[in-house]
Amino acid sequence: MKIVNLSQSPLTLPTGEVVGKGETVEVKSLDEKHHVVAAWLEAGLIEKLATRTSKTEPTDKA
Repeated sequence: MKIVNLSQSPLTLPTGEVVGKGETVEVKSLDEKHHVVAAWLEAGLIEKLATRTSKTEPTDKA
């Protein structure tokens, strides 16, 4: 899962990873129910980004 920091300062995730202002990081596991993470998500300080699990198939433009 990718997380982007939308706040005006660095944030330290419960995993110990620091996400700088405006940075996007890949995190292997993030407990979205953790009280701090849940509050940041609700306040819009961090955002989860969708990660692609497979490549998009090309479209046939025949």
